Amino acid sequence: MKVKNQKAFTLAEILIASALSLIVIIEVISIYVMLERSWREGAAQLAVQREAQIVLEKIMYGNQVSISGTLYRAGLIEADEVYTPDIVDSDLPTPDNTIYFRLIVDNAGKWRSFFLSNGKIYYDPDISIGNNEVIIGPSSSDITATTLEFRKGDGIGEYGSNSRVGVRVNMQQVISIGTVPLTINATVQSNIRIRN
Repeated sequence: MKVKNQKAFTLAEILIASALSLIVIIEVISIYVMLERSWREGAAQLAVQREAQIVLEKIMYGNQVSISGTLYRAGLIEADEVYTPDIVDSDLPTPDNTIYFRLIVDNAGKWRSFFLSNGKIYYDPDISIGNNEVIIGPSSSDITATTLEFRKGDGIGEYGSNSRVGVRVNMQQVISIGTVPLTINATVQSNIRIRN
């Protein structure tokens, strides 16, 4: 019986093919890692942006409250009087992150407030009663509120008329991508016309 001349790969060909395969695999893995990082950053940015927008809407439109048997929205959009402290008072949160307001429909004239404390934004339906504050955001424990600013218009500045109030909310989340921490920030803002 005659043996045919069989062809096989040489050791050099196998090493070259292995090296090329390894380069392709490394490139595919690096593209995957880059896409995953981009996806995680985008998802975190979207979550932080959504939390900030929800809080801004709660400040503007508030929750429903019953006043004399009728339901009203208890947000700044229904306010007829607004007070933004200009000085630091030991009994009040810091000036930039607090606003006090009264609702036009509330004959009792209760002062209500929104304020930032320890990374959370609160709504206080009656500042004369202690410990009745409600957290309005952020709802995720991974996200913290870093800035809550209220600026009342002075007739000439950024917010124009003194019947306008500017609101700015900033939230942040720190995520880890591999061993690198990454801080994601989102800021939303609006200005509201007060009914006075």
